[in-house]
Amino acid sequence: MVVWETLVMAAIGAVLGYMAFGTYWHGALFGFLAFAIMATGNRVVHEMEQERLKRR
Repeated sequence: MVVWETLVMAAIGAVLGYMAFGTYWHGALFGFLAFAIMATGNRVVHEMEQERLKRR
């Protein structure tokens, strides 16, 4: 489920980048940045969950 949410946010970022600047390059850049930010956040949340489960 998390991968699906990350891809949707990347697509939204790409569309917004394209709409704001009107070039495919900006769309790709904003899509990649949204993907990287979401993937990093998902990784941090996953690691925190694993640590929390270990301490139980």
